Amino acid sequence: MIIITILILLIVVPIIFRTFWNFKKGKITVIQFLGWLTFWLLVAANAIIRPVPVVYITEKLGASRATDLILYLTMIMIFYIFFRISIHLKKIDESITIIVRNIAITEAQQKKNADTKQAGEG
Repeated sequence: MIIITILILLIVVPIIFRTFWNFKKGKITVIQFLGWLTFWLLVAANAIIRPVPVVYITEKLGASRATDLILYLTMIMIFYIFFRISIHLKKIDESITIIVRNIAITEAQQKKNADTKQAGEG
């Protein structure tokens, strides 16, 4: 049991520091930072202070085990991230459409100007 706790902490602590670093560099938003920080702290809490406080919180939230609670929170986060990614992809798609449309219009105008110039010289 102690080996598993140490292993979990060796994995979670660097992830928490990386989360802080990404937030400090502006790579993630406050909401993302708080969500991930909460998740990883719950994982660490489950590994360190089992079972009394974690079981109490888990029971108050209606989950049968602390691991179930972490899995539920993980599922919620995954679906939220999927939602955010789909919105972001839609914005990127719209931006690409606008860029391609502007390039097509510019190229058509350049071709028209070149054709008009050639017709005037000929």
